[in-house]
Amino acid sequence: MEFREPMKSFLIILLSVFLFSCASTKEQANHLEFMMYSDAHPELNDAESSLWFGYSFGLGICIQNENASYDRYPMKCEVSARKAMAQMYENETDKSKYSNSYPKELFSVYRAGFMEAYVWSNNQQKDWKRPKNTDEFQTWAISNLKSHIPQQKFMGKFQ
Repeated sequence: MEFREPMKSFLIILLSVFLFSCASTKEQANHLEFMMYSDAHPELNDAESSLWFGYSFGLGICIQNENASYDRYPMKCEVSARKAMAQMYENETDKSKYSNSYPKELFSVYRAGFMEAYVWSNNQQKDWKRPKNTDEFQTWAISNLKSHIPQQKFMGKFQ
């Protein structure tokens, strides 16, 4: 059976998240379903939608494992979801599939080792602690993220 490239990415993400969720030793108090938003972001192409789906699903799994909510969750959930996006981008052989500069810029943050500082600076929740390298990140961002626009796009949520 031959799959199109976006389908391969989707299946890899789905399998990875499934394995990650199976590794959790926490008992889930409730059984929620991941509700996909099929028309949430029509401006995204297939490759970009796959990245944001992976982000949305990974963030949701972490939120569930932490018994948190979408309104208030640990910073590690946002960090791990953004890192997964950056790694998905890194593993894509044809980067020309991404018309938006966000995946490339997020990947540069990941490669520079500033994901925690990036997340804290752009998606901060009041309970999150400021990472030690935030000032260093801000200096780096001036040169490396000149026209960067932070984004958060949900392709679905657990409900």
